Amino acid sequence: MMVDAWKKRLPLHGERIYKQDGESDIAFQRRLQAGWGLCEWVNYTCTRRKVNRLIIEDASRGHDVNAEIRRLYGNRDWGVVLVPARGDKWSRANAIVDIFTDEMVWAPGQSVDEVWEWRDWAYEVIEEVCSFPRGAHDDLTDSVVMALRHLRETGWAIRRDERLFEERMMAQYKPR
Repeated sequence: MMVDAWKKRLPLHGERIYKQDGESDIAFQRRLQAGWGLCEWVNYTCTRRKVNRLIIEDASRGHDVNAEIRRLYGNRDWGVVLVPARGDKWSRANAIVDIFTDEMVWAPGQSVDEVWEWRDWAYEVIEEVCSFPRGAHDDLTDSVVMALRHLRETGWAIRRDERLFEERMMAQYKPR
């Protein structure tokens, strides 16, 4: 279930901003968000969405981001996991196609006048995934692929035929 997505080009840390005299908390929060970096946005999103585990690709800048997020937010309710990127983007994406064909992925939207409309951010993710590998960008596709692969490898995204096979094997095995 996809519950949120955002795509931003950010520095690792945002600028330090202080509350002005007489400024309301809401106005300060809005002004503060405008200058946030990656670490601040990750903390905000993980806390707001009650995330259990933040997945970071174990490549290029992933180690730096992982170390900094653990240093700043290591005491939060969510953990950080580095996931290795094995193979090229095409083969990684191809490995999770069956999750989509088994209809295991849900994105939020609503029916308006008998026409299904996705939320803006969900529509952006869906469009990018559908245009892969020929689309202009693939950042959101990389995130979706990495998340679904992680769910498969940890046993959370088990396909119907895999579950049925496992059930048949359990029914056949008779211990002494």
